[in-house]
Amino acid sequence: MEQGANLGARLAAGEEGAIEECYAALGPMVLGYLRRFVTRDEAEDVLQRVFYEVWRNRDRYDPGRSLQAWVLGIARKRAIDQLRRR
Repeated sequence: MEQGANLGARLAAGEEGAIEECYAALGPMVLGYLRRFVTRDEAEDVLQRVFYEVWRNRDRYDPGRSLQAWVLGIARKRAIDQLRRR
């Protein structure tokens, strides 16, 4: 888990390459999570919005907390937004 904590700290610091590593590490899990709520096509679109928001709001992330839980929280909100758009 130290790698995840290190990745979270690097992301919060805006380090180059951190968002790509975050996407590679968490993207498949987040996509699977999103597909529980929305269709496959919608999930792909929502996934892109999730990681855009992760990068845009990286200064709000507390590296002392779970990066995975933070990203899944964002994913849940964006999935709900997608369902409301229908």
